[in-house]
Amino acid sequence: MAWTKTETQVQWAAADTKSVSAGGTETSDALTLQSDTVNAFLKCYAKNGGTAESGDDVAVAIQYGGDPNADATENYDNLGDFVTNLDTNEADPAVRTIPIVPIQGETLQIAATNNAGSNSITVGFTVVEERWS
Repeated sequence: MAWTKTETQVQWAAADTKSVSAGGTETSDALTLQSDTVNAFLKCYAKNGGTAESGDDVAVAIQYGGDPNADATENYDNLGDFVTNLDTNEADPAVRTIPIVPIQGETLQIAATNNAGSNSITVGFTVVEERWS
């Protein structure tokens, strides 16, 4: 038995980052956590597309998947679990690493909501998994 660590880039239609329009929400491609994951962390990045102002932040949520109605179709949480707020007025780029619930073998998506009044904000994420196998 040994500890291992992997880092996986969250994808947005096969791209590593996504520009989120002011007032908009973008949802990442699905990512599956490994069955031997014990701990997981989300590394978050947000870069303002203009001069940052008060309220230029991105709310980050995790939408876990599953098949609660047994129809063989993956369903994701509508709103997801809020995990952090990236304020580009405090730091641009805003970068934060946070622990997340590692539901082993479960799929998840990242939802990023840009609360800025006019600026687009580019986001990027990686998931770090600590595994015991």
